[in-house]
Amino acid sequence: MSYYCVIRSLTGYNRSIAVLIDQGFRPYLLSLDKADQSRILYSGKAPVALKGYSYAVVDTDTGSIIEREPFTRNPINMDTLNEFYSRTWNTFSISRLPSLFSKLQSINQIDSDLHQYDQIPTLHLFGEETDVNKMHNNISSDIEISLGLTYIGVKDVKNFGHVKVKISGRGTRYSTTKPSYKIKLAKTDNLYGNRAIKLRSLQTDPSFVREKLYYDLLESVGLASIQSSYARVFINNKSYGLFGLQDIPNETWIDNKFHHGSHQNNIVFYGGTCNATLDYLGENESAYQEIKCKPFYDPVYKIKSKGSRSFVKLIDFTRFIDQMSANSTAASWNKYIDIESFIRSVSLEVVLGNADGYLLSAHNFLLYSNPKQHGQFIFIPQDADMSLGRTFTISAVDLLKWFDLKYLIERISFPLFRKIMVVSELRELFLQTTIKIARAVSSASFMNYVDSIAEMISQDVNWDLTIPRNYTGGYPTDIRHMNDAGLFQESLKVALPLDLIKDYYASIIHPVSFKTAIDEPIYNHLTLIGVKQWIKESSNSIMSFSKTL
Repeated sequence: MSYYCVIRSLTGYNRSIAVLIDQGFRPYLLSLDKADQSRILYSGKAPVALKGYSYAVVDTDTGSIIEREPFTRNPINMDTLNEFYSRTWNTFSISRLPSLFSKLQSINQIDSDLHQYDQIPTLHLFGEETDVNKMHNNISSDIEISLGLTYIGVKDVKNFGHVKVKISGRGTRYSTTKPSYKIKLAKTDNLYGNRAIKLRSLQTDPSFVREKLYYDLLESVGLASIQSSYARVFINNKSYGLFGLQDIPNETWIDNKFHHGSHQNNIVFYGGTCNATLDYLGENESAYQEIKCKPFYDPVYKIKSKGSRSFVKLIDFTRFIDQMSANSTAASWNKYIDIESFIRSVSLEVVLGNADGYLLSAHNFLLYSNPKQHGQFIFIPQDADMSLGRTFTISAVDLLKWFDLKYLIERISFPLFRKIMVVSELRELFLQTTIKIARAVSSASFMNYVDSIAEMISQDVNWDLTIPRNYTGGYPTDIRHMNDAGLFQESLKVALPLDLIKDYYASIIHPVSFKTAIDEPIYNHLTLIGVKQWIKESSNSIMSFSKTL
């Protein structure tokens, strides 16, 4: 006999899961696994398959088969992994990207099993449906609810009795039918060393791969960043689809990334959240905490600290930037900031067309003051959904102008980039770093990596796209009625040209196909071009520029 395990969410009182052996029609009933508090993992014993096996949904009253998997799984002579109904694989053969640069000297991380690059785990949130509806129906209230959570990997099951859940982010909150979520575990719990995780919607990206590729490349160039993988998500008995699974850069993450998990008492890091240009705003701390994005009550910078919540270090840094001249050296810059952390990050912003990072939007970054390097700041990029041909605040065609690096250097006025670019050795470092990344991204091996990721998630993307969505958020039901951009400022919270708003929503309401979004050129959108199209155009332009140096 073998032990069979499969994940499937069922509705109704007379439904269960069974395994069919060797193409037979006798169902061997499986029962809900005792290790799974969430009631979606079925397991039980059945004969060892000689030719193959498949799972089926059965009527427990009559024993009849209601539906069965459309394929036969290969026979095995051992217990199965935790399999997922109607998926043809459990682990996927995929290689990791090679290291393009050595890791930053400051990185001293512990390994975590949260991100399994060859697997897609299942996360099941469960609890009061009224609480879930309340959270979804009050998108502006930032409601946090308590739910149970079960994590099911291919080899393990982890149960958490109480986690805090809330809707996350701006873009998916107001512009999609599938929001993102933040999950916070109890202080006594952790999921592979993480006390907080984020589930990214991916609905604004019809390719489903942009953030994954961006964060994998951040790791490849040796930067300190969060990691991104995939997860299948259920809330109660409803399928919610394929999400990006990401860690959250909090104090625990800092400990794990820079101090090998050792608890630090003097952590200080600042988040650039709204018009965070790194201009020197004077000595008064209130200027750095001013509310700029009023609908979200976001200050220019946020601070996270164990101990005194002082902006003195940030003020010192912006004053230093303001006072630096073209005669400064890399060594003088490195006293205040790990210059490689910044230059590699902005080089990636250019090559991958990050429309929502420091260079274009002056936000979505962290500055961590590392006490083991005398308070030297480390630049940590965040959020990568607006990249690789997906835009919102600028048209993709305008963003292509970035590839004229001389134009870019002359145009970007934010002080950290502008002051660094007047230092000849740092300007040269930026140019050579950008060219090296562009060459790597345009390689056949990277394109094969893109194809491998796409193949791995393709079955789950198809599943995701068939799921009915009843969450509306700030989602416009008919873009034909968008005649005045001002009508949508309350939900969008940003001032944008009407043609960009209409095109962005149109690309979500009527998305291009998964294959088109990755493989094919797209010319009928202002805010979207294909992933490979972006890579080809950006890399070719940058490599052409390199010949002029």
